[in-house]
Amino acid sequence: MSTNETENMVSLNDELEKKISEIRDLRYNLLRVKKSYGRFVPKNLISLIGVDEITEVNLGDQAEKKLTVLFSDIRNFSTFSENLSSEEIFNFINSYMGVMEPPINRNNGIIDKFIGDAIMALFPGTPDQALCASIAMMESLTHYNKYRKSKGYSDINIGIGLNTGIVTFGIIGHLKRMEGTVLGDAVNVASRVESLTKQYKVNILIGEDAYIGLENPDAFCLRLVDRIRVKGRLRPVSIYECFDSNSPEEIRNKLISLGLFNKGVACYHMKAVDEAFVLFNKCQEIAPEDTVVSTYLDRCKTFQERGVFDGVDIWLEAVEWREEYSVHSEDIDVGCPNRALAVDRFLDRIPWNRRSRVYAAASSG
Repeated sequence: MSTNETENMVSLNDELEKKISEIRDLRYNLLRVKKSYGRFVPKNLISLIGVDEITEVNLGDQAEKKLTVLFSDIRNFSTFSENLSSEEIFNFINSYMGVMEPPINRNNGIIDKFIGDAIMALFPGTPDQALCASIAMMESLTHYNKYRKSKGYSDINIGIGLNTGIVTFGIIGHLKRMEGTVLGDAVNVASRVESLTKQYKVNILIGEDAYIGLENPDAFCLRLVDRIRVKGRLRPVSIYECFDSNSPEEIRNKLISLGLFNKGVACYHMKAVDEAFVLFNKCQEIAPEDTVVSTYLDRCKTFQERGVFDGVDIWLEAVEWREEYSVHSEDIDVGCPNRALAVDRFLDRIPWNRRSRVYAAASSG
């Protein structure tokens, strides 16, 4: 081989190695871009519309899915953050989100978006997974608050709301700016349910569709809290408290008082307010820290003093009395048959299939 041919071969080899290096750099940069996109739009999120890669997403792509929607929010965040600088707010939010994300991921949840201090997550699996994630989030918050206290910072409190239903996940916007979003009644109800955690001063509330969809409801500590009106729905929605994240003493007391509590809720919503007042006072003696009981006692007092009823009247529909409903009690059979039947039917709908746990807790005390 001549000298010129050798030089040409060396030159070609150098050029080839240069091209290979450029291709490697390009591939590395493409992987970095793909990874960065994944941090903004998770792959498991876009998979809900049946695509595998962000490059396959088109404006208007959408699909209907049955899933559970989770909303969480920091209570009194505006007051909490008013004395913080912008940098401190961002540092806090990122620190907090870093604590809340792992429990969601561990339970097969997908974070749809961060909305300021709020989180919206989706659970394509069972409502049980969403509820497990909620309980784990509260446990993580307990550890996070211990860390904050060690650094001289104040505790933070959050509320979590869940609901299950058919939603539409799709791509909205325009050709130069698109984003994925979830639309549907289940989303609206979940957001409303989360907002009510402030009113009842509880950690976790779930809508009736999530409660009905639970595969193993006996694995959780649940109780009916109220029936509420939700914009866009003709019929009221039942909401349930999950109190697994309470202290052991609070859990025990709520379980012991569960039967009284359920009857109190039933009586109140049938406007048997004096009876409800007695029952809730008994609950308060057992569980003085129960904020839902305190709420109902306040409602009872308001009704007794001013005649203002804070509840849904749908349970007061007339029921035709039939002899087969007789319980052989003159007070019930003659005096108020409709009330007796309505209470029975109401109690059939609320979660007191944990009587053995209540009795066990009571006997252990």
